[in-house]
Formats: sequence, C-alpha cells, structure tokens
Amino acid sequence: MTKRDGLGAMVQRLTQKQAEWALTAEEFGVLCRALCLRFEGRTLTAQDYLVGMSDVRHGVTLLTSLVARGHLLSAEPIDRPDRLISCDPMFATLSKPDDVEVSEDRYSLATLVRATMHLMKPTASGEAKVTERHWKRISEFSKRQESDYTGNDLELLIAARWVEKGWLSQPPAFTAKDYSNAKRFVVQYGPESAARIVNYAITHWEVVAQKIRVNSYPCMSILYGFRNSISPLVLDGDAVSKPSWGSQFNPQTDSRKSGDILGW
Repeated sequence: MTKRDGLGAMVQRLTQKQAEWALTAEEFGVLCRALCLRFEGRTLTAQDYLVGMSDVRHGVTLLTSLVARGHLLSAEPIDRPDRLISCDPMFATLSKPDDVEVSEDRYSLATLVRATMHLMKPTASGEAKVTERHWKRISEFSKRQESDYTGNDLELLIAARWVEKGWLSQPPAFTAKDYSNAKRFVVQYGPESAARIVNYAITHWEVVAQKIRVNSYPCMSILYGFRNSISPLVLDGDAVSKPSWGSQFNPQTDSRKSGDILGW
C-alpha cells in the first residue's frame, strides 16, 4: 500500500466518523490536514491552520476544542503559531479495525495522553511524541481492572486522577525509588485496596492533607511515607470525619468519645 492509498483509507474512515464525532465541516478539514501532514512526515502547527485567517481567536478556539475532545494532542496551550499539534490520538483510533471488539475503558485514552505528557520523551524538534511503547502502556492500563494493578500502574493512576481533579500543575513522574515504593505499596495492601487508597486520597486530598498535616500535593513518596496514617482514613471509613487517634489526631481540635482508651 502506498502512502497515498494509506491516506485515502484514513480520510475515508474519518468521513465515516464525522457524524459520530459531531465534526463540523471546518473541524473535518483541520483533521484531514493533520492526516496529510502526518503522511508527509510533518506535524501540524497552529500556523498551518491560522495563517491567513481574519479571526485568529476563532481558529485557536477550534484547535483547542479538537485537543480537548481527544482528536488532536498538544503539549502546551495553543497560544502561539509555532505550537506543534499531533494527530496521534485520532490516527490510533482510525487505525483500529471496525470488527475489533473494544472493551470499556476505565480511563479514556485522551485523558491518559494529557495526563502523561510529562512522561513522553521529546523529539529533536522539542515535540512530545506519543511513542508506540507509551501508547501500548496507557492503552493496556485503560482496560486493566484494579485487581490487576501493579506498582507501575500507580504512576498512571495518580496522573489520571490528577487531571480529573483539575490541577493545572504537572503530575509527578516516578523516580526509581517511587517505583520501588509503589511495588511495596501494592504488595502490602493488595492491588484493589492500593488503588482505592490512591483514588480516594487524591479525590479528597484537601481533607486528607489536612489530617496528615502535609502542605503539598500528593506524590508516591507521601502516599507511601504516610501510608499508616492515610490507609486507615480510607479503608476504615474515617477520611471524612475527625480522627480520634494516630498521627493525624490533633488534641486541640479533635476529641475522643468518652471512655475511649488507646492501647496495644
């Protein structure tokens, strides 16, 4: 199959998806342009689309919308003409055969791509490109059940929850020590409980951070280092009530029930 044949097949599949994806004619044209450039070995830039436009703001809004909907990918906000815009997410979707049954994803690939941009190694041009290895990793994670999670999966779980939380800062990338602690964390609590602790801790971080007296965002070092304080809050259902024991207990603001005795 020649490049032209491959491009034609992709455009045909995109045409079939136009109604499903609710694409306007203008949005369809932008995605076709991105596909053409990919087959030429180039990457779409904001300038490729915005050049000659009388309403640049409208163009920026359109590109940003396509990124937010997961069809295109940009490592940075589209606020300059030289911003690189990858069509990898759309290309991967259009490459899937129609007769392949796709299981329901726990996290959308669009969310995982945005959440893990910091884990992608930039190319010589400075573009953060989704490699085949990284795409395989997030694809497998999106379909994996929590009962099958490994320590490495906690890095993606934290990143996904981070984005869903709405935090604008970059999720923490794991160090070698973080991978080691994550593995111990999963072994100690089991995959499902480990995932539950991470999910709940990040979702309710404002409450959890106050209880363990931490003034920072969550990371694997904190989740593991304070595991003996965080896990009872989550697994024993005490995360949204005032503590009555442990390192999170504040004798000035918290109180125990009458007759409570601490002992071992």
